[in-house]
Amino acid sequence: MEAKDAIWIYVLLFAACAVLIYGRPFVARSKAVYAALPASFLSFQRRFLYMHFLASGVEQLQLLFVEVVYVKFGAERKKLPTLLTIGFSSSFLFGTFLGLSTDFIGRKRTSIFCLLLHVLVAVFKQVKSYQMLYYATFILGPALSVLPCAFEAWMVAEHEKCGFTQDWLNDTFWVMSFGSAVVAIATGALANVLVEIWGFGITSPALVTAVVAGLCALLMAQSWKDTASCTQTTWIKTTSLLMNSLHDKKVLLLGWIHACLDFTIWTFWILWMPTLVADGREVNGGLTFSLLMASRMLGSTLTSYCLCGPFLTRIETYLPVVLIVSSICMAIPAYDYQEVGDLVAVFCLFQICMGIALPSLAHLRNIYIQADRRAGVMTIYRVPANIALIIIIVYGAKYRYLENSMIFTLCTCSLLSAAAGLYMLDQWRIKVPVDIVATFCSWICVEN
Repeated sequence: MEAKDAIWIYVLLFAACAVLIYGRPFVARSKAVYAALPASFLSFQRRFLYMHFLASGVEQLQLLFVEVVYVKFGAERKKLPTLLTIGFSSSFLFGTFLGLSTDFIGRKRTSIFCLLLHVLVAVFKQVKSYQMLYYATFILGPALSVLPCAFEAWMVAEHEKCGFTQDWLNDTFWVMSFGSAVVAIATGALANVLVEIWGFGITSPALVTAVVAGLCALLMAQSWKDTASCTQTTWIKTTSLLMNSLHDKKVLLLGWIHACLDFTIWTFWILWMPTLVADGREVNGGLTFSLLMASRMLGSTLTSYCLCGPFLTRIETYLPVVLIVSSICMAIPAYDYQEVGDLVAVFCLFQICMGIALPSLAHLRNIYIQADRRAGVMTIYRVPANIALIIIIVYGAKYRYLENSMIFTLCTCSLLSAAAGLYMLDQWRIKVPVDIVATFCSWICVEN
């Protein structure tokens, strides 16, 4: 794919997002489903989104130039799987414990703690030692896995405390996904300016990370409220509520769907660049990454039409189709297509599907998971994905027992499994038969 063609596609994706965003209220008015959101909710939403976008910028800056930093610090490429294994293992072990404690410790406290971990990781990256990369990767795993859970749990809890309508959460969910993609593009451009244009060095994005994370933690400490109580009774109650949630088969099935998507998304970000540059092909990584993020923006914008109107649609109706399409996108590189343009197009379509899926799953979490145990349940959802990723990295990247095509095939199966899980989840929804309702009504009439 020529750079000129990629830029035109990038512009078209942005233009499509702009048209869809600004056209939605007009279409909604024509269908008589438009309702302006109150100023109190918009103020709350903006206050949360500012923090969320800052935190997203921190995460993106931490993940930029990862391989380049490792090689710069003296790590051999064959040791990179070891560092990835350390990161996902610490996320599985310590991230799970920290996530399970979030609803007990407090979402605000946990978020600030994760941001401080990001600051520590950024400091470690300034010490140009391969050994320090072990510590940085070990700390980064829990910070990356727990921070999004704590952020979302705090927002949902405060949303309920303020008495806002649950349907308004959908507006926040799609904006979160859309804005995170915008932030990813902006941070990539900023890092490129710092490293390539201004020549500040490969670790300069880490310094920006430390500043942004510290600023976000400071603003959060001043503006957020946290009512969690650190007492033994609260810990026992929180743990009991969390365990009771896992007895619900719908909650467990939703967890399987999340684990399948998390596994596929992380696997995609590990393999997308090696797949494009295979056989010595040259690819503009920065421009391609921007195309992928713009595609996710488009998917999130399309989701707003289904979740917030004017085309209000049940998630169980359209999301299985989206997951099947995304599974086809993962199946194509499994057959080792050589054309870069075809692969980029397939990857962009996959990101559009993920832009639709992520806000939709956030809405499903809002249906099946209560706010007082949301962070803990979301953390448990990540455990199977972390275990699967560790196995894939060890057997695929370190020992070469699995080819990339086989790993993409596993992603295809994972997405098909998630689509089947959504169908089962729809079938398991509690439905009251009409004859039972009629019998109950007749009984009431007789009693009266």
